Amino acid sequence: MNEQELVKVLSSKIKLVRSEFKYNQDEMASILGISKKTIVQIEKDRQLASWPVIVTFASIFRDSSIIQQEFGEEDIVHLLQTIARKIFTYINLKNG
Repeated sequence: MNEQELVKVLSSKIKLVRSEFKYNQDEMASILGISKKTIVQIEKDRQLASWPVIVTFASIFRDSSIIQQEFGEEDIVHLLQTIARKIFTYINLKNG
């Protein structure tokens, strides 16, 4: 799985996880460090969450049954680390 695929999958799970933990949109926005408007846009599939928001979301809610169902036995934080390291390596190779 690459960065774009992970962002797409997890963006689509934000509303479900928010409901699972019984947070309203204002609370979830505050937890993720974004505006309520952005949460609404993500939940309505009008935009994807940014990479930093996905990292925050997956890290904070790694024990969510929704996330665990999606990724099974794979540790979401380990997956985030693997992808982030690939991004970092690519940027370093590109900038020489």
